[in-house]
Amino acid sequence: MIGLAAKAGQIAVGTEFVCEQIRKKQACLVLISEEASANTKKKVTNCCTYYHSEYRIIDADQDSLGRFVGKRSLVSCVVVKDENLAKAIKDSINRCN
Repeated sequence: MIGLAAKAGQIAVGTEFVCEQIRKKQACLVLISEEASANTKKKVTNCCTYYHSEYRIIDADQDSLGRFVGKRSLVSCVVVKDENLAKAIKDSINRCN
Protein backbone atom coordinates (compact mmCIF):
# COMPACT_ATOMS: atom_id res chain seq x y z
CA MET A 1 0.00 0.00 0.00
CA ILE A 2 2.89 2.35 0.73
CA GLY A 3 4.26 1.69 -2.75
CA LEU A 4 0.86 2.47 -4.25
CA ALA A 5 0.78 5.78 -2.36
CA ALA A 6 4.27 6.54 -3.68
CA LYS A 7 3.28 5.79 -7.27
CA ALA A 8 0.23 8.03 -6.84
CA GLY A 9 2.50 10.88 -5.69
CA GLN A 10 0.75 11.00 -2.33
CA ILE A 11 3.80 10.78 -0.06
CA ALA A 12 6.68 12.89 1.15
CA VAL A 13 9.92 11.34 2.39
CA GLY A 14 12.46 12.57 4.91
CA THR A 15 12.21 14.34 8.23
CA GLU A 16 12.10 17.92 6.96
CA PHE A 17 9.59 17.20 4.19
CA VAL A 18 7.42 15.17 6.56
CA CYS A 19 7.38 17.96 9.15
CA GLU A 20 6.59 20.50 6.43
CA GLN A 21 3.55 18.47 5.31
CA ILE A 22 2.42 18.10 8.92
CA ARG A 23 2.65 21.88 9.44
CA LYS A 24 0.63 22.44 6.25
CA LYS A 25 -2.05 20.06 7.63
CA GLN A 26 -1.59 17.76 4.62
CA ALA A 27 -0.54 14.69 6.61
CA CYS A 28 -3.13 11.93 6.89
CA LEU A 29 -0.66 9.42 8.33
CA VAL A 30 3.01 9.54 9.28
CA LEU A 31 5.05 6.34 9.24
CA ILE A 32 8.30 6.22 11.21
CA SER A 33 10.80 3.36 10.97
CA GLU A 34 11.55 1.73 14.30
CA GLU A 35 15.23 2.07 13.33
CA ALA A 36 15.01 5.86 13.00
CA SER A 37 17.31 7.77 15.32
CA ALA A 38 15.95 8.92 18.66
CA ASN A 39 16.31 12.53 17.50
CA THR A 40 14.28 11.90 14.32
CA LYS A 41 11.57 10.05 16.24
CA LYS A 42 11.36 12.85 18.78
CA LYS A 43 11.23 15.60 16.17
CA VAL A 44 8.55 13.92 14.05
CA THR A 45 6.40 12.67 16.93
CA ASN A 46 6.51 16.09 18.63
CA CYS A 47 5.46 17.72 15.35
CA CYS A 48 2.63 15.20 14.96
CA THR A 49 1.46 15.75 18.52
CA TYR A 50 1.51 19.52 18.22
CA TYR A 51 -0.39 19.56 14.91
CA HIS A 52 -2.68 16.61 15.83
CA SER A 53 -1.46 14.32 13.05
CA GLU A 54 -1.68 10.57 13.35
CA TYR A 55 1.56 8.59 13.30
CA ARG A 56 2.71 4.99 13.60
CA ILE A 57 6.13 3.63 14.41
CA ILE A 58 6.32 0.62 12.15
CA ASP A 59 8.27 -2.60 12.37
CA ALA A 60 10.40 -1.91 9.30
CA ASP A 61 14.03 -0.97 8.99
CA GLN A 62 15.07 2.14 7.09
CA ASP A 63 16.23 0.16 4.07
CA SER A 64 12.87 -1.62 3.77
CA LEU A 65 10.94 1.61 4.17
CA GLY A 66 13.09 3.11 1.43
CA ARG A 67 12.33 0.18 -0.89
CA PHE A 68 8.59 0.46 -0.09
CA VAL A 69 8.59 4.02 -1.47
CA GLY A 70 10.87 3.26 -4.42
CA LYS A 71 14.08 4.81 -3.07
CA ARG A 72 17.50 3.22 -3.07
CA SER A 73 18.42 4.92 0.17
CA LEU A 74 17.57 4.70 3.84
CA VAL A 75 14.25 6.34 4.75
CA SER A 76 13.38 7.15 8.36
CA CYS A 77 9.89 8.54 7.90
CA VAL A 78 7.16 8.95 5.31
CA VAL A 79 3.98 11.01 5.26
CA VAL A 80 0.90 9.78 3.40
CA LYS A 81 -1.17 12.68 2.08
CA ASP A 82 -4.22 10.80 0.77
CA GLU A 83 -6.92 9.95 3.31
CA ASN A 84 -8.08 6.72 1.62
CA LEU A 85 -4.56 5.38 1.18
CA ALA A 86 -3.75 6.31 4.79
CA LYS A 87 -6.81 4.38 5.98
CA ALA A 88 -5.82 1.32 3.92
CA ILE A 89 -2.28 1.43 5.33
CA LYS A 90 -3.59 1.75 8.91
CA ASP A 91 -5.89 -1.23 8.31
CA SER A 92 -2.93 -3.28 7.02
CA ILE A 93 -0.84 -2.33 10.05
CA ASN A 94 -3.67 -3.24 12.42
CA ARG A 95 -4.14 -6.65 10.74
CA CYS A 96 -0.45 -7.43 11.18
CA ASN A 97 -0.47 -6.57 14.90
